[in-house]
Amino acid sequence: MTIKSESEDVLTAINFVKTLDSVDSDKIALIGISMGAAAVLMAMKNKPEVRTLVFWGPGWYFNGITRYNTPENRKTVKEEGVFYVKQGFTGKTMVAGREHFSELTTLDIRPYMKFVKIPTLILRGSEDEVVGSDRDEEAMQLLNAEYKIVKKGDHSFTDKDSEKELIKLTINWLGKHLK
Repeated sequence: MTIKSESEDVLTAINFVKTLDSVDSDKIALIGISMGAAAVLMAMKNKPEVRTLVFWGPGWYFNGITRYNTPENRKTVKEEGVFYVKQGFTGKTMVAGREHFSELTTLDIRPYMKFVKIPTLILRGSEDEVVGSDRDEEAMQLLNAEYKIVKKGDHSFTDKDSEKELIKLTINWLGKHLK
C-alpha cells in the first residue's frame, strides 16, 4: 500500500462507478479520509470527472514532514524493511513497507492541489490527535476550500455528536454541490 497505489484505486473506483446504470456519472463526489485525502489529491492530476471533494481529518504531506519520520521507524525500516502504523480510524496496528515509508517521508502533496478546480470542503476534528491542523490554512488556500472544525471530533470522529455533525456537514455539502 502506498498513497500512489491508493490514488490509482481512486481512479479505478471512479471508472467502475461510471459503468453502473444506477449512478448519474455527472454527480460523483469523492471523500478522502485521513491519508485518503492525499490519495484523492494525487488522483486529481488525471482530471477525473468528479463534481466535488470532501476531506475528513485529512493527512497533508508537505515536504516529507510527517509524524512517521522518527528514529524508531527509520531503524525498523532499515532492519526489517517495514514499519508499524497505528491506523487512525480503527486503532489497529498495520504493517507498512519500505516504499510506503519512503513516500510518507518525502511526499509533498501541494503540487497536486493545483489540479483541484472543483468545490472542496475540509472537515477537521477539534481534538484530532493524529493529524494536527497546522497545515490546514495553507491547504485551504491552495485548494480554495471551505473549512470547518467539528467540535469534540478526534481523528476518527468517534464522539457520537462529532460524528453526527460530520455526516450532517457532508450531506449538506453534497446536496448543494451535486444538484
